[in-house]
Amino acid sequence: MRPGSLCDQVYAELSADEQAGARRALLQLVAAWGSYGRHPAVATREELGDESWQLIQRLADRRLVVTGRDAQGRETAEVIHEALIQKWGCFREWMDANRLFRLWQERLRGSLHQWQESGRDEGALLAGRAAGGGTELAGRAWQRT
Repeated sequence: MRPGSLCDQVYAELSADEQAGARRALLQLVAAWGSYGRHPAVATREELGDESWQLIQRLADRRLVVTGRDAQGRETAEVIHEALIQKWGCFREWMDANRLFRLWQERLRGSLHQWQESGRDEGALLAGRAAGGGTELAGRAWQRT
């Protein structure tokens, strides 16, 4: 069975709300949205949220994602294989539709990690457009997928 056909079958078995949640959760498992291509990424349960984590567990049961723990003991998830990103047509369409939001989100995550490493220095907080730009992007992106 081709990667896309199994994915399409599993996806079709979800309710409409679950499909929307699965799209959002799966997109968090892709990194390197720039000109270097798209590659699997590891996301923590905390980053995904409890509702998304329930969907991730179901997708793991169907072997689309794999869950585990990182060095700090946090629960993690990642796509089972890079072929899922490269070959599943729906997934590629979702990535294209959400590209700008995910680029912004990746930059925000990097800034968050820097802020945490700085001891949460108030001077290192994002402000203005850099901090709030994702809301509009997210709204437009999620509506198209």
